[in-house]
Amino acid sequence: MLAAAFLGSAVVAAPAIAAAATDSTPAWEDPAIASRRIDAAFWEARDEMRYVDDLWELDFQNYPGRSMPDDRLDAWGERYREAERKMMMAKITTVAALWAKLDAIKTGEMDAHHGDEDYPSPIDLVLWDIERMMKAEYRV
Repeated sequence: MLAAAFLGSAVVAAPAIAAAATDSTPAWEDPAIASRRIDAAFWEARDEMRYVDDLWELDFQNYPGRSMPDDRLDAWGERYREAERKMMMAKITTVAALWAKLDAIKTGEMDAHHGDEDYPSPIDLVLWDIERMMKAEYRV
């Protein structure tokens, strides 16, 4: 019974992995490898965002009464927003990366519905990711 569950999940996962290939993926490249390659930029950007957040928190603890000077606070905020934007703008091909993006929107302080002239809203970025994933899936 357990073996059937594992085999069943492999059968379900196969189309999703095969769908990861994009127009920029060479025909000879294995779809699973292409998926990992494409998602790598996202995971690196996510790690960078989390690292900046950890450093910011450590720096914040160095100020008595947690009264960090405004210019320093603004600099950390800008550095964090840039890392966050890099993560959100990265293309993804897997449900795991999609979940991580949605989790970042849910747990972060970003406004999911509003963007600006340089940066689309986070919800639009996620919808574009989903659209790209669906188009890839239906090409298979």
